[in-house]
Amino acid sequence: MLCRPRRTAWRRRTVRDRAGAVAGMVLLLAGVSGGSRASAQEAPATRGPANPRTYVIAMVERGQYGIAFEPQRTRARSGDTVRFVQQGALPHNVLFRSVPAGARLGNATESPLLTKLGETYDLVLDVRFPPGKYLFVCVPHETLGMAGLLYVDGPAETAP
Repeated sequence: MLCRPRRTAWRRRTVRDRAGAVAGMVLLLAGVSGGSRASAQEAPATRGPANPRTYVIAMVERGQYGIAFEPQRTRARSGDTVRFVQQGALPHNVLFRSVPAGARLGNATESPLLTKLGETYDLVLDVRFPPGKYLFVCVPHETLGMAGLLYVDGPAETAP
């Protein structure tokens, strides 16, 4: 008898968690397709992969201290786009604190402050981003641990 109520409560919790995840994805997709965009596109042309991808990193207000980048670690290739999406009520931005030798990020070093829900910041991994590990933070929330890692690999090999 005691197992059945726990099982039912677990099922309710699971359904509620799944519904929350679905609602979050709907908001994420709505933010990606709409909202305003900022980008750092003033760099020379890139020799990226034949099929560049877009990786989405959400700026959220949950996690150990209430705010985080999700996912905290992302791996992409030269030529790909990294899209930061504002998904909270607090203002967030992106500042690269540590970059590999040879990186010349210029105006991509720090993004503008994103204040509106669904606002995005697109970053094309072009010649300014040599392969390596990049540590980025949200300046207003850096002391609370809002940080992430971006691993950039070289362009994909193409067949001759």
